[in-house]
Amino acid sequence: MCAQASRLSELKLKAAKPKEKDYILVDGDGLQMRVRSNGSRLWNFNYYHPVTKK
Repeated sequence: MCAQASRLSELKLKAAKPKEKDYILVDGDGLQMRVRSNGSRLWNFNYYHPVTKK
């Protein structure tokens, strides 16, 4: 059984401060935001093709 990720809110995104190591905030359904140690933020969306599942 998978744990359900809590949705990201504007407050959570604004409160995301850089740490010593990079970390990832997960929104669910494949959407992620990586917070880098230098303060940059990168969005990532993982998806699968519905027919090929790749």
